[in-house]
Amino acid sequence: MGSSVFQLAIKNRERMSSADAFLLPGLRRRNLKLQTNSQVIEIILNADNKAIGVKYVHNHKVKRAFAQREVIISAGAADSPKLLMLSGIGPKEHLEKLGIKSRVNLPGVGQNYQDHVMVYGISWTIHPNVSSSIFSRIGIKAMLNYKERRSGPLASPLGVCALYHLNIGSPQEPHVPDTQINMGCALEGQDYGLMALSGYQQSVRDYYRPVFGRDGFSMIPMLARPKSVGSITLRSRNPLDPPIVDPNCLSHPDDLSLMIKAAKASRKLGNAKAFRRALGAEPFRDPIPDCAHFEFESDDYWRCFVVGMSTVTAHMTGTCKMAPDSDPMAVVTPRLK
Repeated sequence: MGSSVFQLAIKNRERMSSADAFLLPGLRRRNLKLQTNSQVIEIILNADNKAIGVKYVHNHKVKRAFAQREVIISAGAADSPKLLMLSGIGPKEHLEKLGIKSRVNLPGVGQNYQDHVMVYGISWTIHPNVSSSIFSRIGIKAMLNYKERRSGPLASPLGVCALYHLNIGSPQEPHVPDTQINMGCALEGQDYGLMALSGYQQSVRDYYRPVFGRDGFSMIPMLARPKSVGSITLRSRNPLDPPIVDPNCLSHPDDLSLMIKAAKASRKLGNAKAFRRALGAEPFRDPIPDCAHFEFESDDYWRCFVVGMSTVTAHMTGTCKMAPDSDPMAVVTPRLK
């Protein structure tokens, strides 16, 4: 359907977070106070189950803060449902199993977890010295250049060269992309596995060892509108324990089917004549060990590849579902109440 450059929130060649853009400038206001190194552990509810304040830990002491008008919970897609459940708001059976008194039985809290899923490992090598070394892009010289002049390779995003937006499995909505393919500016293993492969098991690292240090690029397919949903649940009643995050990705058969098509489309895109002519691109065609018993790049091979090389992108959303009262899984109203 089209392509684009990678969009990021940047100002003066620096990443701009929501805190940089909105919170820090707002600290000049008299009615805003920011307290760091504080973790909220419970929402304080009155007898009518109305939120009137919070308990939090600061300097190893449990403290309380009370609201004059309302309490706003904005802790992200993982910690917002965690905090609600610790306060007795959530699936009654789950809370009582952990010894937490149920105050409001809301089965949708922590459910409906949605995330983008993408697949790594569809790669090409290119002619040597066509691109700059990964170490020159993040080395001491580059760091000093950025620190002193805000210039050089660190003044622009590393990692993604371009985005391709495709509709390959949704004929009922032909003008809406269902897949995004990210063109990675480096080959997995170009950094000798120091960062790009740090989260993978040894067999995957061994698989890329033949191309350690080689120049290249990759095509990383991502589902734009996955149907699979996961959940956020409590690990225990201890507020300092992290929640259990289950993305449940590719559990819906339509997602797996579409990702197989997306993997094939990624291979076709990277094999384009333009990449061969300009870069000398050659696909890395060794089968991954756990899928080598399938015919290379057959549907069965791609299914095995997708399941083994997929990961979520930490674009978490949906765990406090906004919906009308008629939806049994609703957590907040359209007015965030």
